[in-house]
Amino acid sequence: MDKLGNLRDALKQAERDKDLALVETIREVIHIKAEYACDSQKQVLKEALSQIYALSSGYTNLVIVGGYASAFAVWQLTKQHMDINQTMIIGTLLVISVILFMGFEVYKMISNTLFLRRLDRILDSDIDDEDRLVAWGIASSENKIKTYRLWIYFLVPTLISAFSAGLYMLWIYINNIFS
Repeated sequence: MDKLGNLRDALKQAERDKDLALVETIREVIHIKAEYACDSQKQVLKEALSQIYALSSGYTNLVIVGGYASAFAVWQLTKQHMDINQTMIIGTLLVISVILFMGFEVYKMISNTLFLRRLDRILDSDIDDEDRLVAWGIASSENKIKTYRLWIYFLVPTLISAFSAGLYMLWIYINNIFS
């Protein structure tokens, strides 16, 4: 009977060992799959970052080319109908506006590049996915707060100088029409 009991115990132990080996293999497969999914998620987020940056650059270029090019073109084509003081005032206002706008865009470009580098380090870090998303959110919030805090100080004088130049040109044109 002892031999039969020992054989049964040995069989049960072999089954447990087999089950433990199976569990360990399943854990390894899950771990490898999780690493692959994590790398895939990182790649998707990196591609999203790249697209966001490209879209924001396109918007900036559109505003610069469309708005300022139009203002300078109209001013250039009609400045022969203005006296030197009017020409200089409009030119000064437009240049102030462009310098302020470009200054902020350069600041934003540098800030966004540093931000994207920070996000890239977060994506490449060896932290849990949940912690990675929290770090991503914190970095995004900090970047937005920093950018928008400074934005208003550039926006107001940029708009005032640009619209002042445009309204002053309009006033000169209307005045010349009715004179």
